[in-house]
Amino acid sequence: MQLVVDHHREDKESQYGSGKPSEYEYNSTDLALKYKDSDLSLIFGVQGFDGERQQAASQYNAENKTTKANLAGFVLGQYKFGSSLVSAGARHEKVDYKYNDGTSVLKDDHKLTAWDVGFNQQFTQELSGFINLNQAYQAPDIDRFFKNELDSFWAYDKTIFNGFIDPAKTKTLNLGLNHLTEANKLKVTAFYTKLTDEIYYYSAPSPNDKNTNIDKSYKYGLEIQDQWQITEQLSTNLNYAWVIAKIDKEDEGAGAYNGKDLPGVSEHNVSLSLDYAITEKSTVMLTQVWRSKAYAANDFENNFSQKQQAYNLTNLGYSHKLEQVTLFAKVDNIFDKGNGIWISDNNIYPVNFTRTWQLGARLDF
Repeated sequence: MQLVVDHHREDKESQYGSGKPSEYEYNSTDLALKYKDSDLSLIFGVQGFDGERQQAASQYNAENKTTKANLAGFVLGQYKFGSSLVSAGARHEKVDYKYNDGTSVLKDDHKLTAWDVGFNQQFTQELSGFINLNQAYQAPDIDRFFKNELDSFWAYDKTIFNGFIDPAKTKTLNLGLNHLTEANKLKVTAFYTKLTDEIYYYSAPSPNDKNTNIDKSYKYGLEIQDQWQITEQLSTNLNYAWVIAKIDKEDEGAGAYNGKDLPGVSEHNVSLSLDYAITEKSTVMLTQVWRSKAYAANDFENNFSQKQQAYNLTNLGYSHKLEQVTLFAKVDNIFDKGNGIWISDNNIYPVNFTRTWQLGARLDF
């Protein structure tokens, strides 16, 4: 039997445009009781979270405070019999929101339930298969209740309360195979996800733009993960995902988004890394990330002239470990590719758009 207690506090400040900064305070506490024997393992736990966003008054808005309080209980169990493994778990959570700007107090709350059931079968010493069905949710963070309004010259004007939005809910079926050897670890998973109230930003002309929910949507695809120890010194790690994301139904846009591809989702995603151990303490790392074209972030009708261009990033790094210090040097985007996020035609946010260099040290104690 094992008892685990963890508490975390985070304070931060964020400012957009010429508005007053917002101050955040997050407190989270996790309590878990773990039990394990040769065939059975159980985890019981409670998680609590209190978050606060405080925005000072300015010429644009009154002082306001928004809070989010979560309290959840969960249980997870696994039982092994012969060459089979069964797992099941559940989580129930109560979420309370409150917004107060001195003249009005708005409240919202949700009771949310998630569960997971899975089965794993060992066919041979190297090959196993699994199936998993789960229901999950995502309660929106506080910032989703706000939006930044622009003036007629597209400059920042003010930050206003967007309104409460609903948590996103999903049901997912996973079906896959694992093939494990001393030198190679391969995992292939096919999945289908049905979503209700997926959270997104509706980018209609201000003041109609807002954070809101897609009524119904779905995703399906295939994921491949492979770790290969090619030689004693050289290893590689490959991750590939083929994803199709569709909007079933959405009231915004008067039905024009129904049946369209979800913007910003690349169909093909590849991440490849090569690690070469020069010595026991020094390693060279080469990584490549590539994502295929997609519809621009605001293109919910899939009819813009410009698409999100393919993302291409190559990084090279070196690390050397001393007694308690690890020294590292890294060059990101070594081929100086001009990556960006396409919002709409000729409206692009630069991301990893130039070569950058990093030198540093990490202390372990």
